[in-house]
Amino acid sequence: MHPIYKEVNSLDKRCQNEYKVPEIIMMEHAAIALKDAVVNKTKKGSCVLLVCGPGNNGADGLACARLLMGEYDVYVYLPLGAKSPLAKKQLEILKSLHVKIVDRVIDASTIVDALFGSGARELDEKMVKLVNELNAAQAYKVACDLPTGLAQGKASFCADVTVTMGAPKIALYEEDAIDCVGEIVVADLGVSRKYFEGPSHTFLLSEDDMILPHRNRPNVHKGNFGHLLVLGGQKEGASILAAEAGFALGAGLVSIFTDGFTPAHIMKTNKVPPKTTAIAAGMGLGEVWKSEKLREVLCSHSTPLVLDADLCKMEIVKECLKLQKPMVITPHPKEFSNLLFTCKKRSVKVEDIAKNRIELAREFSQSTHAVLVLKGAHTLIAYKGEVYISPFSAPSLAKGGSGDVLSGMIGALLAQGYEPKDAAITGVLAHVLAARMITSNSYALTPNALIERIKCL
Repeated sequence: MHPIYKEVNSLDKRCQNEYKVPEIIMMEHAAIALKDAVVNKTKKGSCVLLVCGPGNNGADGLACARLLMGEYDVYVYLPLGAKSPLAKKQLEILKSLHVKIVDRVIDASTIVDALFGSGARELDEKMVKLVNELNAAQAYKVACDLPTGLAQGKASFCADVTVTMGAPKIALYEEDAIDCVGEIVVADLGVSRKYFEGPSHTFLLSEDDMILPHRNRPNVHKGNFGHLLVLGGQKEGASILAAEAGFALGAGLVSIFTDGFTPAHIMKTNKVPPKTTAIAAGMGLGEVWKSEKLREVLCSHSTPLVLDADLCKMEIVKECLKLQKPMVITPHPKEFSNLLFTCKKRSVKVEDIAKNRIELAREFSQSTHAVLVLKGAHTLIAYKGEVYISPFSAPSLAKGGSGDVLSGMIGALLAQGYEPKDAAITGVLAHVLAARMITSNSYALTPNALIERIKCL
């Protein structure tokens, strides 16, 4: 995993002050990274248009234009002129090379958006019109640092690749950014990221953070790998999917607390088995459980819990949280809204959660010992004020039953002895990476097909 930041201006200043790297050297490295992004997808001799803003983001674009000249047909558009000292300096250099400066958007094979970056400002009507015109162009699109207009609600440049400077930024992984940022590349600015980056309470996960429950000893039996109990409910299919997923991710035994159907390899029970090592509850629960019985199952012992779906709006979730037992809660945004109201009497609309999900998840995790898994295009794991972001997305998971599968996976890992945070991280990554293995199309994924892919990780 890597630290990720809300802002990097302080890191820029540290690089300049502590490591004595001049700002213009940092800019040159930014320009080289931008050039690489252009060269990777643009045929030599093609037309490249760089749309540059008045500040240092624009200066990065101007420096990139210089590096491209000679190999490409380079044009620069400065809709707001060049105003910062470095932008003026870079433009002066370009003029000495007789760069072609235009006063409008022209047809090009590649467009580089170097308007505002992390120095974002609210777009006026002129800039909204410009961004929409750039988006309409049939060209390969590169964003410098952050796509212009990102997360501002009016218009956002839609990039094929975003070259972000120095360190990854939280804004690139917000829900409303995913359709605009494209591939994300982090550019070094004259020193390794090891030196550039500083402390953070937010982290970007990588595939290496997925620690699957491989069985490395031959002399084992099913009891070595835990017993997951899944609570059945009004929609019995949800508990069956969770149980199947838990079985696929290594639980030695899986039972469903139900009077209904269970697959042949899943046991049926009407009580908590004595050697239960984790319980997953809430998926399809409905209102068939009496509160006293639910309290007995969830609260009368120290068994780790996964709580999902309907439980997020039930008062018993508060009782579970008071027990301080190992616990993972796995809501989607609407269920998280219910959870905030149930536990904190805090009314937060789903659309407001989408705009501020990282900080809301962080705040919730600071007030409880539980691990929060807030599902979304980039699912979050929050624990004790730290937030871990999955950088992977899979639109194919936007189907009923996908969340039930995830709850069963996390439950299986808890049953096998994983700490709640580790179970959440591995479960989230395994869930989305299994979905991404299915490349035939993006619309036909079923929960059962997802479970089959989990077996192939």
